[in-house]
Amino acid sequence: SAFLATISHELRTPLNHVLGFSELISVASKEPDIREYAEDIHRSGSALLTMIEDVFSLALTEQSEIVVRQNAMKGVELFMNARSVLNEMLSSSMKNERISLVFRPDSELMKQNFITDRQKIHQVLSNLFSNAVKFTDSGSIEFGARRIDDSIEMYVKDTGIGIDPENQKYIFNIFRQLDDSHSRRYDGLGIGLSIARKIADVLDATIRVESIPGKGSTFYFTVPVQFV
Repeated sequence: SAFLATISHELRTPLNHVLGFSELISVASKEPDIREYAEDIHRSGSALLTMIEDVFSLALTEQSEIVVRQNAMKGVELFMNARSVLNEMLSSSMKNERISLVFRPDSELMKQNFITDRQKIHQVLSNLFSNAVKFTDSGSIEFGARRIDDSIEMYVKDTGIGIDPENQKYIFNIFRQLDDSHSRRYDGLGIGLSIARKIADVLDATIRVESIPGKGSTFYFTVPVQFV
């Protein structure tokens, strides 16, 4: 864990230079081929940076260095932030024309204030959104949130590849994708859901999944909060 934290930190500095200059070349060049090459570099670099950030987050969770920081938050703020992140992820994936987004805010929750760790809720949702976008090629991704007693239940529903019942117990394991072959279709380290589960544990929250192979999955994230 100490090695992962150190190496991921050191990798980010040169990678940020690669991202910055590739973006500069893409904007400044008048040659279509050069712009295309620079955009490919930037896109691949961004994917690598995401993996590095995931490794860094994993290292922190493995070292038990997650500290809960309570903040005041509004229901409408939670929902609008999540909506913005999901829209941005879908746009970056270039699947906009194949996937529609559905948002189902709860009118009562939108009016309420509560205390929780907003950054960690954001991190869990980001991992769930990323998972949905990655494994959905067409159809829809739906996000909703509602109050249940002294908790907030959020869900991310997709029309992706789905998960076999016997494999659902493995998806929160570290470095695990259900397709571990060398020719697997989907990229990534397979640690996003593991990080989400570890953060949820720190928040005394729960994550569960309901899925039908070939039809999609729904992830439920339920976190206790202090309503004020």
